[in-house]
Amino acid sequence: MPDDAPLHTPKASVPGASRFEAEQSPYDRYPYSRNERYFIEQVDVFRSIKKFLFNEGVSVKEKDLQTLSKASYLTSMTLDLAAPPPSADDWTNLENAVFALYAYLEDEKLRTRYRLNFATALLFSLPLWFVAGACVALGIVNVVGIYHYSESAPGQIWGLVAFILWLLCLGGIGAVAYIYVNALSIQNDPTVDVSNRGFVWGRVIIGCLFALVLSLAIPWQQPQLQQQNPGELLRFATGGSGTGNLTHSALLITPFLLGFSTNLVLLILRKLIESAQTLFGIQGK
Repeated sequence: MPDDAPLHTPKASVPGASRFEAEQSPYDRYPYSRNERYFIEQVDVFRSIKKFLFNEGVSVKEKDLQTLSKASYLTSMTLDLAAPPPSADDWTNLENAVFALYAYLEDEKLRTRYRLNFATALLFSLPLWFVAGACVALGIVNVVGIYHYSESAPGQIWGLVAFILWLLCLGGIGAVAYIYVNALSIQNDPTVDVSNRGFVWGRVIIGCLFALVLSLAIPWQQPQLQQQNPGELLRFATGGSGTGNLTHSALLITPFLLGFSTNLVLLILRKLIESAQTLFGIQGK
């Protein structure tokens, strides 16, 4: 061997290798990835039901085991924009598997536990945020009151901000309480869907808005309420003393009731509409 010969000769390229890669199906290159987000979301639902039934120790029928075995590859499926879209077989296997698993959730108690398990993170975090917001509101008005800023313009502005924050937070707590009451089957409202995050957010937002708008319509500045500044009213009701304390405290839990009960809100709105129709001489149908 000559002295200048290389120690390692480069590996010869295999004829037809690039051609083989080019002719390889994209489903072979990405066996556990698809590029459709909605498909992956449905796969997540399939995985969550399967995991829940396994943790609950639910026995699966033989015919359903065959259906689930065909969809077993879906448990490793991930989202990859470079991957191919889901095939017709992917959708068929996913739908058959989901329908087979949903049949085991016909038991009301089992279905309730699954729905709570599905929305646990959201329903646990929302009340904590609302309670923290209510505590911040109380902290603001007490700091303003301690340092006698309530008579100044900035103090009144901060008092109003804290009061609005209090209304929103209590309305949100009431809405979350309503969802929990139905999720635990204490009250059965067929329109409540705890497993739908969009519904949970929508119900909470409506509760906050109802609590804010209708609570601000209360005549807080009437003489019998004694306090002219909403921030002072909030501070007085939660930590003050006097004959009006009970009345103020009752008024300050009103946003919780408005956020909790849509029936109460609709009744109030109906009365307001009837009063407006009477005022303007409009005959209601």
